Amino acid sequence: MQRRSQSPSEGSQMIRRIVFSLFLLLIGIQLHANIINEYQTDIYYGNGIMTTKKEAQIALDETLKPAILHEIYNGDKAEMNRMHHFDVAYNFSMKDATLPNGEKVGLVGGVFDLLESYEQLKDTSVGWEMFDYLVKIINEAVFSNKP
Repeated sequence: MQRRSQSPSEGSQMIRRIVFSLFLLLIGIQLHANIINEYQTDIYYGNGIMTTKKEAQIALDETLKPAILHEIYNGDKAEMNRMHHFDVAYNFSMKDATLPNGEKVGLVGGVFDLLESYEQLKDTSVGWEMFDYLVKIINEAVFSNKP
């Protein structure tokens, strides 16, 4: 019995099938790895103005988690971690920004953070009231003629 040799097109089709099968397998593995645990509550710490990502993580670890641990779980860390998933919902701060020459923007970036916060609130009456209050404070601090 003589074995028939494969033509070049049959060989490339087989390689394509193998590659496609591996691709589907990898997608399946990735989807399985990202399954959401519906038995846990996700808790996110939202950073404030002029907060770096590192500072936000520290606040989550040193403020929010201990408060929940103490107030809800009476110190049972294993139970808290079983019931909750913690993460930082980080909003980029200009404090993190770097100029083209490599210098950090730092505190000057806080002005941009305040403007961004104002922009987010400007369509609400609370936003206008807060802006008016901040302008009054700045006006008194900068332009007052008191000795």
